[in-house]
Amino acid sequence: MQIDQSNIGIAIELLMRGLPSTSKEFWEKGLARMQASHAHHVAGEDIGQLIYAGGEPVGIGLTAVNHQPTSEPGETRRTVNLASWYFEPAHGFRLPFMLNKMLRDKKSVFTDLTPTQTVWPILTSLGFQPLNQGVNAICVPAASVYHAKSHAVIDWAKANTTQFPEALINTFEEHQTYGCWPYVIETADASIPILVKPCRIKGIPAAQIIYCSDNQLLSEAVGSLCRKIARRGLLTLLIDIPEGAQQHLSPVSIPITTRRRRFIKNGEQTNRTDYTYSELVFFDF
Repeated sequence: MQIDQSNIGIAIELLMRGLPSTSKEFWEKGLARMQASHAHHVAGEDIGQLIYAGGEPVGIGLTAVNHQPTSEPGETRRTVNLASWYFEPAHGFRLPFMLNKMLRDKKSVFTDLTPTQTVWPILTSLGFQPLNQGVNAICVPAASVYHAKSHAVIDWAKANTTQFPEALINTFEEHQTYGCWPYVIETADASIPILVKPCRIKGIPAAQIIYCSDNQLLSEAVGSLCRKIARRGLLTLLIDIPEGAQQHLSPVSIPITTRRRRFIKNGEQTNRTDYTYSELVFFDF
């Protein structure tokens, strides 16, 4: 059964059972964002399904959908983020059936951006591939000092954003309403838009990258970006470690490989990051 306003309360109850550490307000805010999103309204996508057995709700699967532009002008590709799922313990055997049903569209790209370590083998068995091998937790104050000033990082409101596609501008403006911070990395040859979403790591104010079209350029500008977000009181910046990259210790960062793994099916993200309209945006993890 499709999740809508008539059963949103049931959905929240199931989600709270699945993640007991979360609050009712956490799910209310996140689901409201999903329902208000461009993808939900314009493309007519639902935000997930409730599974019933014997007339009782026993499971739930949340899906955040985005129609991302492709390299072909005017064309988009449907991306489905498996935002969260839960089944009552007695009905856990139904999970593979629900997942197979959710993944049956071979033309869509599927992502799971916050799976627990126990879920990684399940995703792999379903044909998912790792997008990263964890994240680098960068100490923002240290990086602000350690890294020399390189490329300029400009506030979105002060940058020349008319050079970007209209769809991207609309996406960035909508994501500001979800609490994201947009910036532009300026070089002599290019302007790269990035989205940063504040979050918390064990209570520590942090941020993670939601969108960047050139991760290599981002790595070169990390000092300038850290100086920018340090003014907002952030202490940690999370940047994905690319899958297959050689890890190395840094005086300003710590690699975290046992958590924050991202997975994708039917697609890839080479030298870029695009987690727009996903669980990382809608929910304040």
